[in-house]
Amino acid sequence: MRPDPVALAPPAGAEQHLRPRLSAYAAGLGIAFGLYLAVHGPGAGIVVWACAGLILAGLAAGLAGRGPLPSPWLRRAAAGSVALALAVPLAVAPAGPAAGAPLWPQILIALFASRVLAEESELRFSAFWRAPRAVPAPVALQSGGSAAALGAVLALVFYQLAGRAPAAGGTGFGEVLWGALTGDSALHRAIVVLFCVVLGHLFEAAARHRRDRAALAAFQAAAPGPDPAARAREVCGRYGRTWTEMLLTRALVPGGGAAADAFEAFRHASRRFVYGLVALLPLLGFLGTVVGLAAAMAALPLDGAAEGRVDLTGSLAGLALKFQTTLLGLVASLVASLLLAWLDKSESELAAACAVLAAAEARREP
Repeated sequence: MRPDPVALAPPAGAEQHLRPRLSAYAAGLGIAFGLYLAVHGPGAGIVVWACAGLILAGLAAGLAGRGPLPSPWLRRAAAGSVALALAVPLAVAPAGPAAGAPLWPQILIALFASRVLAEESELRFSAFWRAPRAVPAPVALQSGGSAAALGAVLALVFYQLAGRAPAAGGTGFGEVLWGALTGDSALHRAIVVLFCVVLGHLFEAAARHRRDRAALAAFQAAAPGPDPAARAREVCGRYGRTWTEMLLTRALVPGGGAAADAFEAFRHASRRFVYGLVALLPLLGFLGTVVGLAAAMAALPLDGAAEGRVDLTGSLAGLALKFQTTLLGLVASLVASLLLAWLDKSESELAAACAVLAAAEARREP
């Protein structure tokens, strides 16, 4: 039997502002989706309009909901709006995303959808943390759908700008890399889009890390009191559900390690997924090179079979382009790995600072 959401305890601190922000983002998504239909809807088939009707109905149901938890239709409508916006007309455009119709409606939809998915996930996670039996599992600390939608925004903006930039004509590293970034093969675009999705995940994680640092600074600035654990919950609660609160609770409250371990498990789940995406970047690059080499070898003609001479000029003229995917995958993996290393370093420093601060609070005289 599904748990009763009425059993939820009232939200506290910054969680009280999640629902108004979610409604505002959902309204913005509805307006952006209406603009998208006005631009790309004329001439679309009955299937597109049927899907659009379902999405609008889901948004309306989400906005009309007044329960403690957002309607699941809101999450489905946000994901469906991004899928439809990217499928029509981008997926059917023969010349790719940089060549045809305006992309600003898709950018607006993906941007608002990413915020809707992020706020909805944050609201569900906070409610689950307060009352685990009252919220259907599973929940996530960081929404993968939000990061994917934000990655779509970055990819669309890049292709919008790249379509107006001049083509690379030199042989330097910058020109070669730009030529790889703007390559028109499916694997070129897959690497660019995957890299943008990784950046979306890192942006969401960095935003949460900034909240953790702000919560730690607020706890340091707060006036000392007889109960540092209660002060940590009160001060950090203004910033939502933060890792800083969990770390301080682990050190200041007897038996608080179980909650901190559970919270850290949610963090690691999201981070492991990002590491998996980063590992795919060079693999996609190698795949493009291997496919290109196999096609080039298969197309090698024999110029005079009796003499056994092979004409390599025509078949290998464009072989340099086949290595672009490897270059693109390696560069994307290097950049993403550096950003991940910086984020891991900052989070480790935050954990160490929380431990030192909690130890100082424990030594404080009552």
